[in-house]
Amino acid sequence: MSFIFAIDEINRNPSILPNVTLGYHAYDACGDSNKAIKDTLQILSGNQREAPNYSCQERSKVAGFIGGRTSITTLPMAQVLSLYEYTQISYGASNTELSDRKLYPYFFRTVQGDNVYYQAIVILLKYFGSNWVGIITSDDVTREKEIEELSQVITSHGICIEFSIQLSGNNEQNLDIVKKATSQIFILCGEGSVSRAKLFTADPLIFQNITLIICPSSILGTIIHKTHMLILNGSLSFILSTENIPGFQSFLSSVKPSNRPRDPLLEDLWIIYLRCISPNRYKTKIFETLYMFTACKCTEEKDFSHIEVIIKHVTAYGVYTAVHVLAQALHRMQEDSNRNYHEWNQGENVFKNKLHHYVKRVHYKDHAGKEIFFNDKGELPDTLHLFKWEFRQDKGNLYVAKMSPGTINMSFPEDQQLQIYYEGTYWKNNQVSKEIYWTHNSNNSMKGFSFKCSLLDM
Repeated sequence: MSFIFAIDEINRNPSILPNVTLGYHAYDACGDSNKAIKDTLQILSGNQREAPNYSCQERSKVAGFIGGRTSITTLPMAQVLSLYEYTQISYGASNTELSDRKLYPYFFRTVQGDNVYYQAIVILLKYFGSNWVGIITSDDVTREKEIEELSQVITSHGICIEFSIQLSGNNEQNLDIVKKATSQIFILCGEGSVSRAKLFTADPLIFQNITLIICPSSILGTIIHKTHMLILNGSLSFILSTENIPGFQSFLSSVKPSNRPRDPLLEDLWIIYLRCISPNRYKTKIFETLYMFTACKCTEEKDFSHIEVIIKHVTAYGVYTAVHVLAQALHRMQEDSNRNYHEWNQGENVFKNKLHHYVKRVHYKDHAGKEIFFNDKGELPDTLHLFKWEFRQDKGNLYVAKMSPGTINMSFPEDQQLQIYYEGTYWKNNQVSKEIYWTHNSNNSMKGFSFKCSLLDM
């Protein structure tokens, strides 16, 4: 929804891209790399059939691509789009390979690469004096290299790895490894899936004394939260910066199928999030089967303004930013080309070849005063927020209270990268740690307490 909102916002703003209307194609790759390639080729060809090197587009130009969210779908997209020299901005893929500007000169992302997250994990482990960990990742094609990269970064700082496993359908061997483990900190990375999270749900008691450190690229924390939330109690997540988008909630309350009757993306969201019947009964049946619910007939009073997963989802701001960056680049390209009318209206091949140069030079402040620009790796530098999962009881009801005990920003000087500012935080088993103090002395020591090999040693 933030994608639609950003496009509408730009089209209503006369100061950006005057006399130009942005449109869009929206496809869901469903986490499938093959479908991502198919959808990409279909957009490029402008036809229902995928036809590389041929375009049926007559009225409009494909300016660029926003997506995907995961590395599984984004990497093959980038391989195709770099070949055809189309600009792509991802809002979630963190695979380190995508930082290679020689291979992917047309690729940008509103997140940082995994290597930044690995360094952040090391900073956190060293700060707490932890030197004995286990590693768990998903088993998709990109994660074997991830384990290798993460292991190299961790061991180069004197931290020992007890085990590293990949989540797969065979949980027995992995469960046996976890049961025998003596480390009490597990680093959890990889995009994962519900089926791959079964390791944690098969025997939740194994993890009751384990603190998980969850990478920003992993959705496994969210999956575990929905099934066995107490596994997460006392664990730590790195969360990307999110900002409230002005006007977004009002937009969500105003969007109805009646005022956007030909918007297939809105139709899909209407079924998925509000569980409303669509005029397309076949589509309704597909979503009912896929998401296991029964849709019902909805009135015009229904809207998206109360759906938190849409309003506060970590990717919403990334998508919104990606659209605005692309629009800013197009606007500046248009301004330069206005001096030469022929240049703006020349063939699409010349048009798309120039756009990524303008994306590189985009630099502005958003509504919250945050600087938006891409570094030399095509990444948006950002602050990582450290969140601690804590579950509390109120009148017998269990609820989650995410606390933010600190931040990490790798673009800051080394002695200022980690900021810990939360005192009296709770860790596993409701044990209270001593107060945490962040000091700026020469040896970066931590006054107040120290850990030995895990976050659980009090």
